[in-house]
Amino acid sequence: PGLNLVNSDVLACCSPLNSQVSSLINGEYGHGAGQFQCSDCGKRYSYQSTLRRHVKLECGKTPQFYCDHCSYKTKRKCDLLRHYGTQHQVVVVDMKT
Repeated sequence: PGLNLVNSDVLACCSPLNSQVSSLINGEYGHGAGQFQCSDCGKRYSYQSTLRRHVKLECGKTPQFYCDHCSYKTKRKCDLLRHYGTQHQVVVVDMKT
């Protein structure tokens, strides 16, 4: 269990397209930039699903994911995985049990 580091220059992580397609299918698109707004911080999102993710994982939260190679930190695991690939040419394979 945990994360397994694999050297590579290719990283597939958190496809924004998949989230957007899902939102369109489920009728969650706001038909305008910034249709959905966070009531706590005021950030606006075009997709209701993105606002839900923001509220659940990001808004008012401290970063919980840290890079082992530099000072990068983030609130989302996917962003850390993408960081490893783009900044350190390392692919992290999430070994879920």
